[in-house]
Amino acid sequence: MERPLRVVIVGGTAHEQGSVPDGVSVRRFASSRYAGNGSVRRAAAAIDGGSADVVVLLVRWIGHSGSDQVRAAARRSGVPCVIIPGGVSSLDRLLRLLLGEV
Repeated sequence: MERPLRVVIVGGTAHEQGSVPDGVSVRRFASSRYAGNGSVRRAAAAIDGGSADVVVLLVRWIGHSGSDQVRAAARRSGVPCVIIPGGVSSLDRLLRLLLGEV
């Protein structure tokens, strides 16, 4: 069986929102506004630790410093970082594009 696409989503409240297509494993990290600064640090550590194939930043719900930390971790790890300015429907579309379903 093929390993699922590992997606780290950072921003917002980190509650389940939208659907996750088959073949995708998602880890969600809240922005510092909703969960304190530790959540963004944990996200960066997960990315640095090789836990992501792609990083998604929900920039509508994350501050500049949190965004910078996550983007730097993605850059260090050689992982693409996709910035989503919109909401859940934009995220759903992105996940389907990554899987070639659209």
